[in-house]
Amino acid sequence: MTEKDGKYYFYFCADANIGVAVSDSPTGPFKDALGKPLLKAGDFRGQMIDPAVFTDDDGKKYLYWGNGRAYVVPLGDDMTSIDTSKVTDITRAATTRAPSSSSATAPTTSCGRRTTPGTRTTASPTRPAPRPPALDQAERDPREGPVPGHQGPGPPLRRPRPQHRRLVHRLPPLRHPGGDGTHRETTIDKLEFGSDGLIEKVVPTLGGIDPVTVVHAGPDATGTEGEPITLAGAVSGAGTAKWTVQDGAPCAVKDPTAARTTLTCTDNGTFEVTLTGGRGTDTATVKVSNAAPAITSADGPGSPVPVGKPAVVTATFDDPGTADTQTCEVDWKDGSRPTTGTVTDSGCRAAHVYDDAGIHRPVVTVTDDDEGTDTTTLAELIVYDRAAGPAVGVGTITSPAGAYPAKPGLTGKAAFTLDAQYRKGATAPPARPRSSSAPPGSPSARPAPTGSW
Repeated sequence: MTEKDGKYYFYFCADANIGVAVSDSPTGPFKDALGKPLLKAGDFRGQMIDPAVFTDDDGKKYLYWGNGRAYVVPLGDDMTSIDTSKVTDITRAATTRAPSSSSATAPTTSCGRRTTPGTRTTASPTRPAPRPPALDQAERDPREGPVPGHQGPGPPLRRPRPQHRRLVHRLPPLRHPGGDGTHRETTIDKLEFGSDGLIEKVVPTLGGIDPVTVVHAGPDATGTEGEPITLAGAVSGAGTAKWTVQDGAPCAVKDPTAARTTLTCTDNGTFEVTLTGGRGTDTATVKVSNAAPAITSADGPGSPVPVGKPAVVTATFDDPGTADTQTCEVDWKDGSRPTTGTVTDSGCRAAHVYDDAGIHRPVVTVTDDDEGTDTTTLAELIVYDRAAGPAVGVGTITSPAGAYPAKPGLTGKAAFTLDAQYRKGATAPPARPRSSSAPPGSPSARPAPTGSW
């Protein structure tokens, strides 16, 4: 079995064929990936059994198999295909079963009938290994006696990291306590490396090691502050899942005891999350990007503002990054420098005094501490000046038929005059300034109804 990109691939034999099944967990359930054998009986000399996978330093994976002959072939990137033209026969005279590979120097193990397993190393995943020296042969617990029948190591298990384990199976009379004495039995013992990079001697035991938990934190994740980010972990074996977040991280796990859950952070950054199950742990990295604040409303004065009096603008906003701080600024659009407003729990507030009458459309900008921004433009803000004098005007308009009730059929050019000014003591012009108009063809103007200022 081997893992790639969060999937577990189980290479098995059935009726002297080799197949491949896939699962999200090393404990299954597994599904046949092809619906047919990857290697069929008779494809090559010997038996198509005892598959094992080796991963080289460059990440390339190789499939080993065989009984009577030993073979190796690179696996396709999809882990479910091979190029049979690249199959290499790596059989040696003393080898009757396929090797099992475990590390970058390709240490391999092999066994024959009524022999003791040994370890070998080779510089290439596709080169036959030399004969194992006597010092490489495994030692045994004296209580187990000689090794009759069929015994051999299987592929090393490489989790939980960085420990390594070795799988050994055997036939009677080496019976595990509770076994029936008539079937093969399995045990797992430690596989360790010395300072020279070679495998240390392995002492087979009846009891094996304590149960272990396979923990996979899942792929590294990305997301945005304030939004749930998926943690796709998996825990198989003994132990209960538990997520923890690195100290000081502004993040919380929705369900810390679920292997698959979500993480929400109130600020951006890169954080580590650790999944623990039994004695196993694994870590994933979560990169959280900033979310810009969003202005939800902005308001100016509800009525025209006189020159020399403060015009107040307020704005409210949301920020998914609740740990962020914000500033706000208002450009009053009168040629003056923008004003920095005051930020409170309810939003932003800024005030400005206009020097001249006019119609303005201030722009409000909110910025967080990670330079995320949002802007909005207010509706008209009217500023008036009662000391600026009256508004007067004359002109003509084209008068259509029916515009002059006294003579509905009259059309042509109509003249008008306008005179708008503040009355004595008033703070605003009259609602209906004085105006007059003359119908088409009339030599003089007459008072006419007027509209709002």
